[in-house]
Amino acid sequence: MIYLSDEVLSITHYTNIDKGVSSEYSLPTDAVEGRSLVEVHFYDPSDFTLMGKDGEWGAGSKVKFYWGAANHIAGSDRNCTWGEESYVDSQFKKMQDAYVSKGIPVIVGEYAVEIRSTTDFPELDSDKWKASRASWTKYITESAKNHGCVPFYWETGGDINRNNGAAKNSYLINALMEGADAGKYPF
Repeated sequence: MIYLSDEVLSITHYTNIDKGVSSEYSLPTDAVEGRSLVEVHFYDPSDFTLMGKDGEWGAGSKVKFYWGAANHIAGSDRNCTWGEESYVDSQFKKMQDAYVSKGIPVIVGEYAVEIRSTTDFPELDSDKWKASRASWTKYITESAKNHGCVPFYWETGGDINRNNGAAKNSYLINALMEGADAGKYPF
């Protein structure tokens, strides 16, 4: 039994949505109702958001650069092959059904796309990659809100100057704001 009178308990299950909604997982009992919430992180597709170099996750694995059908480059093996818009919506719908619809708040405590450059990937189409990164960020923000989840972008200093607060990558900040504006909480 957990007793929280003035605090809120954030419950994180491996940060993974599928594990967090699994029948093998249950929330602890809280003697004071309404003092707990569920946290997940979202980094799908991980070969687009997290993977740092080709082969890092096994022979033949390749970093993906282009997310969303509008950003794919014909014939490229760098296009995402999973984890695009309908998948994102289905994942956040799982959180909505399992928790939000039952009055349990959900936060997306981390989501982001690792910054890439032509120094590391000479074949990178920078404009398409930036468009992909912006599209992904906007879509995750919007879909999370549309499904009742509160998104928290994981910014590690690459997009905002921590000394003066200035945007380093305004395209990304704009995507966050557009997603926040477009998303509507269902309650």
